[in-house]
Amino acid sequence: MNVTSELTQLRSQSEREKLVIGIQDIVDLTPFAKRTLYRWNSSGKLPQSFLVGGRRVWRLRDIHLWIEWGFPNRTEFEARQQIENLQKKSA
Repeated sequence: MNVTSELTQLRSQSEREKLVIGIQDIVDLTPFAKRTLYRWNSSGKLPQSFLVGGRRVWRLRDIHLWIEWGFPNRTEFEARQQIENLQKKSA
């Protein structure tokens, strides 16, 4: 399911805001500057972002995992997510 599908299934704006966060929220959660985060997003260091209503956002759960896993690049992050999903399905 993509982020747009997830968002359209929710009923209120406050519920949508709990699913996604903007760049300033990531700045607040990490020791990194906004400019650094934008540069990293362009170079594939951040998890996949999406445009929602003209605003660039990230899934909150992805950012929490990215921080927990030590800020891996997007390719490594997505590979680890796939492994976790497979482990959950087999459990």
